[in-house]
Amino acid sequence: MSWLVYDHPSPSPVQLLISVPKRRFKKASSRNRIKRLLREVYRKNKPVLYEFLNSKDTRIIISIAYVGEKELSLQEVERIFLSIVEKFKAAYTAA
Repeated sequence: MSWLVYDHPSPSPVQLLISVPKRRFKKASSRNRIKRLLREVYRKNKPVLYEFLNSKDTRIIISIAYVGEKELSLQEVERIFLSIVEKFKAAYTAA
């Protein structure tokens, strides 16, 4: 995950980009499934992220690139996503 802070007035504090490389997942159905999982995990957990960003009055663009070699379950993706969000919060607060 990478992010960019921007000062554009927007109704939403986050814009999201999800990327799954064709090089690692040849079948479009596999890539689409991974993207659906990532979007669902983001949808379920965005209140945590929104609450943090609204308290800082910040707007960001998030880019998530799936770099794994195999497809993961929804629970595994959610666990990883939440750990990444915690690292983001720690890094943003420290900066």
